[in-house]
Amino acid sequence: MHVAVAPPPDVGRERQNPPPPPVCPTSSGLAPPLFIPSPRDMLLGGPTILDRHFLNAGDQTQLIVFEGLPHAFWNNASLPESKEADHDMASFFRKYLYGSAR
Repeated sequence: MHVAVAPPPDVGRERQNPPPPPVCPTSSGLAPPLFIPSPRDMLLGGPTILDRHFLNAGDQTQLIVFEGLPHAFWNNASLPESKEADHDMASFFRKYLYGSAR
């Protein structure tokens, strides 16, 4: 017996034009958001969609993608990438919260 399974109707279109996030914030008047995902993070789509949403709204964002690491990799202090992510976060906070990128 052969059973054909059709793909979901919006698979291709959704990748080209993803739906907006349920909450569509803007950073007007606030520090811009910082997103630090990894391609192996199963939640990668959320930060990238939000980043594009902010950019399309004319807001400033920063998206830093670390290759080949799991979700919340920066919590593992033994990884060299964690130290780099910590440095990136500290520089971001100094620049946008304190006004200097020392």
